[in-house]
Amino acid sequence: MTSIKDYRGKTKEEVRAEVQKKKEELSKKREDIFLKKEKNTSLVKDLKKDIARLETVLSEKEILEEV
Repeated sequence: MTSIKDYRGKTKEEVRAEVQKKKEELSKKREDIFLKKEKNTSLVKDLKKDIARLETVLSEKEILEEV
């Protein structure tokens, strides 16, 4: 899990790429849990929180561009 400070240091394009990567990873983990390949279900929660952090940083960057 990466801190929000690290995400804020990235460009908008890097943040968008990271969001896409995390969403793909989330989909894969959900599939693995459904197929009983993965037993640690808390990974989904952590990924969802990371995605929310990234989207928050992306929104902050867009708001700052408007100002």
